[in-house]
Amino acid sequence: MFSNKVDPLPQKNWRSNVRRPSYINTCESKTQWTLPLSERLKRREQEGEFKKDVDRSAKGLTKQKWNKFKRELREISYKLEPWRASIKAVEGYHGSGVASYFMFMRWSLFLNIGITLLIITFVTIPQVAFPKRDYSPAIFGINKTSVQIDEAVKCSKDYVLKINKTDVKALLLDFLQGSGWMEKTALFYGYYDNKELFTYGKTYIIPLAYLLVSISCLLYSVILMAKKSAASFRDNVEDDRAGDNFQFFSLVFLSWDYTITDAVSAKLKKASIMKQIQTELAEKQYKLKKENLTKNQRILMYTIRVTINIFVLTCLTASAYLIYYVTQYSTNFTKMDTYSGQHKIVKLLVEFMPSLTISALNGFVPIIFSLVIIIEDYAPQNEVIMTLGRTILLRLASLIFLVASLYKDVMCKPKNVCGIGMESCTKITCWESYIGQQFYKLVITDFVIKLVLCLTVEPIRKLLAKKLKFKLLPQPQFNVPQNVLDLVYIQSLCWLGFFFAPLITCMVLISIFITFYLKKLSALHWCAASVKPYKASKSQSLFASVLMVSFFLCCLPIGYVICKVPPSRSCGPFRIYKYMYEILTVTLEFWPISAAITISFLTSGAFVLTIIIVLLLFLYYFYKKIASQSATIKILSNKLNSERKEKYYFMVEASKSLKQNQANREYPTQARELEGATGSIEVLDENKS
Repeated sequence: MFSNKVDPLPQKNWRSNVRRPSYINTCESKTQWTLPLSERLKRREQEGEFKKDVDRSAKGLTKQKWNKFKRELREISYKLEPWRASIKAVEGYHGSGVASYFMFMRWSLFLNIGITLLIITFVTIPQVAFPKRDYSPAIFGINKTSVQIDEAVKCSKDYVLKINKTDVKALLLDFLQGSGWMEKTALFYGYYDNKELFTYGKTYIIPLAYLLVSISCLLYSVILMAKKSAASFRDNVEDDRAGDNFQFFSLVFLSWDYTITDAVSAKLKKASIMKQIQTELAEKQYKLKKENLTKNQRILMYTIRVTINIFVLTCLTASAYLIYYVTQYSTNFTKMDTYSGQHKIVKLLVEFMPSLTISALNGFVPIIFSLVIIIEDYAPQNEVIMTLGRTILLRLASLIFLVASLYKDVMCKPKNVCGIGMESCTKITCWESYIGQQFYKLVITDFVIKLVLCLTVEPIRKLLAKKLKFKLLPQPQFNVPQNVLDLVYIQSLCWLGFFFAPLITCMVLISIFITFYLKKLSALHWCAASVKPYKASKSQSLFASVLMVSFFLCCLPIGYVICKVPPSRSCGPFRIYKYMYEILTVTLEFWPISAAITISFLTSGAFVLTIIIVLLLFLYYFYKKIASQSATIKILSNKLNSERKEKYYFMVEASKSLKQNQANREYPTQARELEGATGSIEVLDENKS
């Protein structure tokens, strides 16, 4: 049918003598031929197909190189990741749940590095390095009715004279309390001026920079937390989607890291996988136990839980009242006429009474919570959630009541022209620095307690439990909820305190850095392996949620101070304004009218309310969308499970049929018929005989 004949072609306009048959036209009984290869290439070149192919191949090659570059960059960043070996060592000994705490601490370190760089770069360095000039319209604005420049200048001079009266013998006490000469450092709010700076021929407004950088630090924090929460929740969802049917399969066959090349890492990875399997088994065991509870046992369990929750609320209320009482006592003691004649150690203890009380409650009350939660009989992961929830309520309540007591002292009336309390009110010259001193003392107290516990208390407990066989005091275990709350607490101090003491972020940064090595020492040497394992994915999402709640609670007092509390007349970048936010209105006076109107509209209550309503509608929409997708996933999962069971049933039936057929072939036909009639094969043998 096909012909292999090659006919000669005319040489004109052809560069090849090779002909290639294409197809046979049976209607015309005539062979159709394709163009020569050289001519086809020539036409493709004329039509630009080669250029398109080259462009496509170049784009593909560029994409491959870019993906390779990103992969190599990820590998380099993974190798350069700080504390990677330390976290792997902890993971091998305690499991991924405890390791997730150390990863959370590393993330918190990066968060504070960003906040510290923002404050130092845009507030502290300009204030220290560049010269200042006197008040200008850029500071007090076109409308001078809302400022008190003359009063601010006089009060500032009085404040400088007061803090310069520092006794040389009290240098150490001033360092511990943040008072005296410490108030003249860049650590506290009172150091920063409210004037323009000259920076390379341009002006730099410190009050505006101070306010905008503070807002930027909060926005930076919420962006990082949103990314962290999204990643943690995604891991949590993926972990939940694995289902109960395949989790052990995934752990046994799919969790090994084939990039491991040394024996130590392999050993740690094996231990980590074993801890994860123990975690899953513990959850399975708890679910089976809960399913087998009788009605009376369930009633008893819920009665115990309600009673313990009432007890927890009582403890929280008593702790809050104690903090408020101690703070008021410390403040009233400093107002007494006999205070100046007291010994310096007595003054130091009185000054530190609120900080010591808060630290003592934060250390003692969670121990009670961890003991009573054993009676409630929660699942391991729910136990972590309940402990974290109760302890974070304690920590945040302690800070809220501390701020409330300080607010009472700040807003006490009557006051003189400089805003200093008179008669029975506390004589606070610069109340912003005064609040910053309280958070400064809290950070110092928290760090010292961690240092003492890790280097003295935990080694002694291990010695008594392991060497001396002291059974009443067992070897300490690494308490994940307690350590997470310590980290959230110090971060909350940073968010609440950086507006009143900008460089407190450096203190928090150093504290977290040293705490990492203290906790690593505690986890690997002093603490026994945790009896109750924790899931890493759920722990990470839980930690992020707790930190997010703390952040928004910390933003409330800062926003209230900026908008509603009059600043000090003696210190700080806002001393000439009625409220701190007025620097924004002063800046808008120099903008074009259209821009000022636009900004005023965007910051109006109606626009903000509209944005909030729209965001709530979007949240509701995505919530319903997620709910519908979850329902669809559940239906599909049930369908897959039913199909799997059907296939398993058919396989079992097919296997039975095969076995039955094989058994039937082993017996003769007469034996099978007789066996079916009489129920015995011996009948056939008797008939044959």
